[in-house]
Amino acid sequence: MGWDRGDADRGGASEPPPFADAAPIEVELVDDDAYSLPDDTANMAIAGAETIGGGSARRSRFLQAPRTLRVLGTLAAAAALTVAVWPSPNAGPQAAPRPAPQTPTQTSTPSVVNTDLYKVNVAGTSLVQDYRDHAIMGLELANDATTRLTVVNAEVWDAVQTRLGYSATWPAGDVAPGTTKSVQMDLPYSCGVLRTTPVLPVTIRYSVSTPDDLSISHNYEYPVTAAAWEAFMQARAGLCTGPAGGVFAVSSAIVPPSGSYHGRFETDLMLTMDSVGRPGWTLVGVTAAVPGVSVTSDDLPVTLAPGQSVPVRTHWQFADCMTTPRDDDGLSAVEVRTRPAGAPVDGSADQQLMVYLRPELMARMMQASCPPISRSGPR
Repeated sequence: MGWDRGDADRGGASEPPPFADAAPIEVELVDDDAYSLPDDTANMAIAGAETIGGGSARRSRFLQAPRTLRVLGTLAAAAALTVAVWPSPNAGPQAAPRPAPQTPTQTSTPSVVNTDLYKVNVAGTSLVQDYRDHAIMGLELANDATTRLTVVNAEVWDAVQTRLGYSATWPAGDVAPGTTKSVQMDLPYSCGVLRTTPVLPVTIRYSVSTPDDLSISHNYEYPVTAAAWEAFMQARAGLCTGPAGGVFAVSSAIVPPSGSYHGRFETDLMLTMDSVGRPGWTLVGVTAAVPGVSVTSDDLPVTLAPGQSVPVRTHWQFADCMTTPRDDDGLSAVEVRTRPAGAPVDGSADQQLMVYLRPELMARMMQASCPPISRSGPR
C-alpha cells in the first residue's frame, strides 16, 4: 500500500516515509589479505572450481570475504535489483512494441482457362434396340473449337444419381475441329437388377478434355427427351415382362400438390405408366405397399391406349417427418391394381403391379412435404 507524499500547493505537510528512522545498512570494505588462509590454502568456497579453457583461476575477492560480509552484500544487491525492475505504481500502461513489417505473401498467377473445352455441343441423339440385353444410345457431338479435343466419357443418369448407361470405351474418342463425333453408350435392360423406377429428369453427362492432358476437363449435362426415354423403356418392358406383356412404370417425378391438398406431410408424385403386349389395360387403383404413408390418386381408373403412355398423379400423405417409409430391402413401393381388357369388373381377374422407388426419392418427397422448422419466437 503506497504512502501520501503531501502537496505543498494545498498546504499539507509531508509525512516522512515509513522506515525513515531505520538504521542504514553499512558495508565495510576490508583488505582481503587480512583474511587469507595460511600457506595459500584453497578457500572451501571455491575449492574444486574449474576454469573453462585451462590454467589457474584467480580467486574472487567476493568469495574470499568473510561470510557475514558476503551475506550482507548479496542482500543489498538483491534489493537494488528489485527497485530497478519493479514497475512504478503511477506508471501508465506501456505501449506494445510495434511489430516488424511483414513481407507480403506472393500469390500464384491463376492458370489460363482453356475456352475450347466449352465448345463441344450435342448435335443429336439416336437409339438402337437390336440387342437382347442392352440398347445403344448414340450421342452426336460437334466440336466448334479450333483445336482437337477428346471426349473422355459419356453416361446416362437419373435425378437421384442412378446410372442408367455409360460409354463403351474410355476415352470415348477424339473429335477434330469443325467436325462431329458419334459416341456410343450402352443402356443395359437389367431386368433382374434395375428394380426401381427412374426419376426425371434423365440426363446425359459427358466430359471433354484435351488429348495431351485428360486431368483437365469440362463436364456437360444434356437432357434426354421424353420420347427417347419412353422408347427405351418400351423395349425394356417388352423383354422383361415376357410374351404376355403387361403394365410398367416409365418414370417418376416429384410435382407440387394440386387440388384441395394443403395439409402437412403431403406431396405429389407423378408416375408415367405404359403397357406392352395385350392392349386395353385399365389402371384401377393405387395403394401404398409400405407402412407409414397413404397413397391415393384422383386420376384412376384410366385406360391405357395401345402404344401411348399416361401420366398418373399420386398423392402421398406421410405419418410424420421422421420415418422414411420403406420395406425390408430399403425401398419404397406403391401397388398399382391393373385389369386386362375384357376382364370382369368385379375385380376377380385384377393384377397387382409393384412400382419400386429409391430411398433417395423418398427423402426428397419428405423434404418437400415437411414444413421447415421455425427458429423464431421465445426460447
